[in-house]
Amino acid sequence: MTNSNEQEGLRRLRQQQLAARDPLAKERKVSQKVAARRKTTYKQATIKDMRKTVGYKWRGLIGGAIFGFFVFAIVAYLFPDAIYQFLGFMGIFIFALLGFVVGSSFDWRDDIKRNL
Repeated sequence: MTNSNEQEGLRRLRQQQLAARDPLAKERKVSQKVAARRKTTYKQATIKDMRKTVGYKWRGLIGGAIFGFFVFAIVAYLFPDAIYQFLGFMGIFIFALLGFVVGSSFDWRDDIKRNL
């Protein structure tokens, strides 16, 4: 009887010890360190960051085309003749080209700064 009581007591003691210790504590600690390191090294991409990666000439081209579209819409609204609509439509290309040239000049300026 005492032998079975001892075995039962040892079994309960072992269960209590296993419940008291946390076998995944080391893994959790390592994963927290990895997550903290990843959080500091990887920055979430924003639209502003993506916009900075595009060259000035392409931004100028898109900006000029958008401005040209607004000019086209205003001209088409104010002057319903076909020739004025054609000229407004040509404004899209003219302003896009102008934006491309201005943007290229900013790209050239940055290249010159980098090479000096």
